[in-house]
Amino acid sequence: MNIENINTAIKNLSAKRKIFHSEADFQFAFAWELQKELPQAEIRLEYCPAFAKDMHIDIFVIESGATYPIELKYKSKKIQTIDNNDFFSLKNHGAQDINRHAFLYDVERLEKMKALDKSFSMGYAVMLTNDPLYWRKPLKNASIDEAFKIHEGKTVFGTLKWSEQAAAGTTKGHNTIVLNNSYVMHWSNFSDIEDVKNGMFMYNVVEVK
Repeated sequence: MNIENINTAIKNLSAKRKIFHSEADFQFAFAWELQKELPQAEIRLEYCPAFAKDMHIDIFVIESGATYPIELKYKSKKIQTIDNNDFFSLKNHGAQDINRHAFLYDVERLEKMKALDKSFSMGYAVMLTNDPLYWRKPLKNASIDEAFKIHEGKTVFGTLKWSEQAAAGTTKGHNTIVLNNSYVMHWSNFSDIEDVKNGMFMYNVVEVK
């Protein structure tokens, strides 16, 4: 499996589904497309590896003795629409600073898995969202989560910390992240629900080798 398989599965999925009810809905639909893309692979959901019993991986792919963990994030901005006779009512998740941190924490976890699992080949962190605050470069810098920004073209690497102005309620449980490698954020179009507010969805795939 490689990133081309990931992107092909996402593109095939976007041709069938423009929007999802929840992260679990996205997880199942994406895993289904991956299975069709890789019929010889074994795919598990919410997989708990033996070496880390408190860790759960959203999608775990096993192919030819190699493993490929995939972590997903689905963050929405408020939208109500009907797609393929299916009604969707998504809430505004907000808390973009916390969610950016959570996405990069997934990357950190995948790096740690590489050190613990000899069968690890590559891992993938995937975010799908209709909130442009994730993919658009902010007009102002020096926000409390500056280190965790993941907009288009941003290179993320090294030790990532909250600014000193961040409130304790924000940073509690969301610790400093340390990345061994550097990653360039690249967002691609997933779907565009025309004539609906917040109808554009974009996705970002980070490959951890």
